[in-house]
Amino acid sequence: MRNLRNSAQKWERDYDLTTIEVKQHSSVLHPTIKWVKELILEQKFSYYNNLIYENNFTNCRLTEDTNFNKYINKKISVKTAGKVDMVFATINALYLLQQDVIFNIG
Repeated sequence: MRNLRNSAQKWERDYDLTTIEVKQHSSVLHPTIKWVKELILEQKFSYYNNLIYENNFTNCRLTEDTNFNKYINKKISVKTAGKVDMVFATINALYLLQQDVIFNIG
């Protein structure tokens, strides 16, 4: 998910796609991360039963910066490799949904 600028440029060129960069910073992703947390707590977040996806969430640690913006860090454990890619993909997709559909930006 991160550092894919070269790949994105190649995909745009080779497959006639448009890619959108989502800045991976708490100031940008805070509203989306907060929304995901609320959906989970309200039991409104659903997904296809997938243990790898669940493990990705288990590997996440919710943190706040000095401005109280929420962001996700990897929670490193001896038992896991600390993968969180599926969580970031979900957050990025929901961020784009918020921008396009909910806030009509984009």
